[in-house]
Amino acid sequence: MKTWIFQGNTKYFDVNNKLENNEVIDWSVNQFKEDIDVGDIVYMWRTDGDVKNSGGVVSKGIIVEYPIEKFGELKTLIRLHEIRLTIKEGMISRKVVEQNAILKNNRIITVRAGSNFEANEAEAKELNKLWNVYSKDYFYYDVLKYKECRRCRRKINEKDSHCARTDIIKYIYYKNAA
Repeated sequence: MKTWIFQGNTKYFDVNNKLENNEVIDWSVNQFKEDIDVGDIVYMWRTDGDVKNSGGVVSKGIIVEYPIEKFGELKTLIRLHEIRLTIKEGMISRKVVEQNAILKNNRIITVRAGSNFEANEAEAKELNKLWNVYSKDYFYYDVLKYKECRRCRRKINEKDSHCARTDIIKYIYYKNAA
């Protein structure tokens, strides 16, 4: 079983609407058509489009049909298990992926062009870990606990009176490890 990241470009269609209004979606397969298999895990990536900092992993699902040609285009079917379209809902933002030591070298970050990106074993484990960490409960807690420094835009603890470089992801991991 493999893990994939399928990208949807908000400049070309309404990714949110497609994910919100369908339990099963069809998706273009432009790369790896021979490697995509029923039962593979898929993370759906929404591009920033016209809304800065809105991109990242917004849904998780599973391949339920081999890629086949439909209306002159190769498509596969994905059953969506969970959709998180906002930070409050627990999406994994592009910034988090870019700063992650394991995920920052995936082609979704380094190349960005394409519909289908393979995640190696380490990347798949990291995506799953982040997806689970960024559940609604954990992330909402962080939104309440941290605020942004007006001067330098870094996240700071509400108890701090000065700007402290705090990595929210590390904080969440530490909080969960305790």
